[in-house]
Amino acid sequence: MACSQQAPSAASTNFDSCLITHMAAIAMLQDAADKDSTELRKAVIASQNELLRDDAIDKDELAQRTSVLMHAYSDAANVALAEAEATGTPMRTLATDAIACGKAVSA
Repeated sequence: MACSQQAPSAASTNFDSCLITHMAAIAMLQDAADKDSTELRKAVIASQNELLRDDAIDKDELAQRTSVLMHAYSDAANVALAEAEATGTPMRTLATDAIACGKAVSA
């Protein structure tokens, strides 16, 4: 169950769904020009960075790992974004769900 569909729970929250939700939320907020949306996008990016953080590897390895993950999950994120748009999910809701999901996974 993707985080974007409902508030995350311990049973339904996992790294994959959270990363996909983060990517979809960032994409949804990409063209938003108002200050609140810009700040929300920054918050989702910070949450995604925290989700991807790994103290066991250096910056170059982390950058490479992040790039591979972004590529691997891009199709699923596009589907999640299309579903959110088709169901009328507000940008704020998707972003909030992504951040909450990330916190649950990182806890």
